[in-house]
Amino acid sequence: MKNDNNIIANEFRTIFKDLESTCSLFIVQEDGTLFFPRKPHPTALAVGALVSGVWLASNELAKQINLHESLASRLSFDSSDSGIHILPLKTNSRIYFMAIIYSRVVNPGLVKNQARILRDRIAGLDLFLGMNTEKKASSVLFENISDDEVNKLFSNIGI
Repeated sequence: MKNDNNIIANEFRTIFKDLESTCSLFIVQEDGTLFFPRKPHPTALAVGALVSGVWLASNELAKQINLHESLASRLSFDSSDSGIHILPLKTNSRIYFMAIIYSRVVNPGLVKNQARILRDRIAGLDLFLGMNTEKKASSVLFENISDDEVNKLFSNIGI
């Protein structure tokens, strides 16, 4: 069986060859669980939940004013040299969210273009064929979670 983590990491290094020191890649399932990286640092777990939550929340808000089609392709929060760029990663079994977090880059437009290329390349691989194709019946991101658990989840990143 292929090591998906290495395949994705190699694709990232190839496409972001001069940018990898200033960019981080996360691939997140709809429920906020990280698909990549597989052995994340504690902050990455919070990033996964936040990426999923912000994407789902933004799409729900956009539907209220009939903009859901315009947000279907990307979502970004950025300044002139730092930010986060989120793209949907559609496979034949489910939708993931791919997030590139970047800082101190000269050309954020290049980062976003490279992110689209990476997303398309990863989506074309067979990494997701063995994944469970059943979607959870619940549309709730977290069920039965207390305020203390939420605070602990996001305390590592200063939120």
